[in-house]
Amino acid sequence: MNMGTREEIYEQIEKYPLPDHVITYKPYVRGMVQKRTNFEDLIHLNLNEIVPNVYLGIHNGNSNVEIENWAEKCKEYGNKLNEEFQKQCNKKIEQIRQIEEQKIRSNKLKVEKINELPEEVQEIIQSFLVPETRLQVLELKHKNIRKEMKKWKVDQLKNFLKNVVCDVYEPRCYESYMKQCLPTRVTIYKSCTNKEQYIIEIFKMFDHFKKAVPKDYDKYHYFWKNALYMFMSILYVHKRVVKTDPPNEKKEEEKKKRKVMKTKKKENNKNQ
Repeated sequence: MNMGTREEIYEQIEKYPLPDHVITYKPYVRGMVQKRTNFEDLIHLNLNEIVPNVYLGIHNGNSNVEIENWAEKCKEYGNKLNEEFQKQCNKKIEQIRQIEEQKIRSNKLKVEKINELPEEVQEIIQSFLVPETRLQVLELKHKNIRKEMKKWKVDQLKNFLKNVVCDVYEPRCYESYMKQCLPTRVTIYKSCTNKEQYIIEIFKMFDHFKKAVPKDYDKYHYFWKNALYMFMSILYVHKRVVKTDPPNEKKEEEKKKRKVMKTKKKENNKNQ
């Protein structure tokens, strides 16, 4: 019968004479080919280390009853450890099933069709999408943005690179050496000689975020969100610095009216 959490059980085991040091590498054995220490080595070796050392217990003055209780606590700890491990694995099995279901639903989503919907409807749909899919929708809709950015003035590109890319997004790509999701850092050059170079430098950081791999899913999600927000920033600025001719609604209405008038005229001619 389990009498507490894994940590609580281990605290009781620590009252007995455990080894002085935690094993951090596999010991060298003469005549054996030495391989790199892996997770299994550390788990197996350290788990064996907490198995009761009966003679050490006797030497330290522990009674036979106490040593037997020590062994029972170790068994209890092992069962609790396995129970938690099984739960974690079961969660991952459920997770992969959910991912598969999500994949099926995503495959049914036609990105091209979304871009044909009214802007307000697109925004609502996109708000429910994960950053990767949402970015895919935006990139498809604005697939010529890199070429279009050549319409920016040099100062506008320079300011965006410095104030947005370097000051806001570049610091967000730093991460500890544990479970690194991004590849080797990229170097962003602030001094460029032409528009093409500025655009290349701007998209260096954007492309860098998109190379994230899910070694740590929270960090992976964070980097993809940054890629999304950076692309949205580019679109936001582009809309304001580039003069585009909005669709002439009056002309469209006049075309519709003319079509209606022609249809009515034909019907009148048939009736005469």
